[in-house]
Amino acid sequence: MGRAFAHVLTVTISETRHQKGDHSMSFTLRKCLSIAALVLASAALPSATATAAVAPTTGSAQQVGRYCLSNTWGTPEVRTRWCGEEPGQRWQVRGDHIVLLVDPRYCLSNTWGTPEVRTRPCGEEPGERWEVRGDHIVMAADPRYCLSNTWGTPEVRTRPCAEEPGQRWDVEGDHIVLRYS
Repeated sequence: MGRAFAHVLTVTISETRHQKGDHSMSFTLRKCLSIAALVLASAALPSATATAAVAPTTGSAQQVGRYCLSNTWGTPEVRTRWCGEEPGQRWQVRGDHIVLLVDPRYCLSNTWGTPEVRTRPCGEEPGERWEVRGDHIVMAADPRYCLSNTWGTPEVRTRPCAEEPGQRWDVEGDHIVLRYS
């Protein structure tokens, strides 16, 4: 409604100025009104939220400020996001696989030979085998590498295991939570 009003106002003022021969004024006014309409329209658009860990808190995985391992539902993408009850945040450790609970045909998987972590159909690939060792999730086929969040971003990859906050996870029911988020 705001854009339509701005357009009608621009046309009306433009026609009035054009009839009087003041072309520069109508162009400037039209630009100003167009910019104002864009600003109003953009304010109504949803914005993306940051998805990286901040300060430690206590309580359940659903508590504000907690970040969970999350599959972007309907895609193979794996990131960290605010903990909630989204289907892509529900996981189960089954033996040496981490299974997407709402569609157990898919598992957490490292693209072997790269740091990439995605979901893929479950199988016996080396990148699909994981071990939970304390607060680290270690690649079973190469225990030098751990599941890792790039601290301050939503990115999840494999990296050489270390005692850094982005590699410390807790399995809380069907959520895998960054320990220091």
